Amino acid sequence: MKTERYKLVGIGAFFFVAGTTFGLLLRAPDWWEAVLSALTIMLATFLGAKYAFSLTEKSNRKREAENEVTAANRVIFSLTRMRNNFAIVWRQVIDPYKSDSFREFYIQPTSSLGVFVPHTASEVQPFFHSSEPFLINELMNLEMEIVTTLEWMERRNQVHIDLQRKLENKSIEPGEELTLETIRESVGPGLVVQLKSLTEQWIQGVDDVIKICDKLIPRLNKVLHLNFPSQQVFSMIPPTPNNSQPEDG
Repeated sequence: MKTERYKLVGIGAFFFVAGTTFGLLLRAPDWWEAVLSALTIMLATFLGAKYAFSLTEKSNRKREAENEVTAANRVIFSLTRMRNNFAIVWRQVIDPYKSDSFREFYIQPTSSLGVFVPHTASEVQPFFHSSEPFLINELMNLEMEIVTTLEWMERRNQVHIDLQRKLENKSIEPGEELTLETIRESVGPGLVVQLKSLTEQWIQGVDDVIKICDKLIPRLNKVLHLNFPSQQVFSMIPPTPNNSQPEDG
């Protein structure tokens, strides 16, 4: 908008100067020489102004592209960071007990992975350039999946801590010899069912986030490379070998 206003002001000033100059020159002797000289000066002025406007527009477009890519890189970095955190949790916390029918008790409370805030419309705006009609929807769904999975993790942590405290109050130490019936009798069936449900939801959420990120982040990268070929784009790098993420299936 500012560039358009500058153009209008420049064009108006040019025609004002041209009209005034011609009006004065027509009253002077040897006016045709003066007109030719004036035309040469005005042409040079016009071309110089046009070149200046062109440079300004090019500079503005470059700055806008840099701002858009910077915002988009923050989105990709944030998603990559959460994906890698979830992959580490899968490898170190979930994977050792993923096939154990007693896993909701053996998997200990997990350290906080931080707060994830869904990105604003201006931050994801560069991805609107994509030819994929559902890319933005998939991105929004992924962000909500991350938020929900983190909430499940925090709730599961608290329920697991409550269960451990009740077992300690009953002078029962968790171990291999502990049975589901013993725990139910000690803490009540409600807490046991709640822990199992939250554990299953949390494990499924971690699995889904990792797999969706692995498919979606490269597509986000591709959109930026296609639409901003001269800009530097953040790329996803997994933190650990293949066993850090769940298997497909």
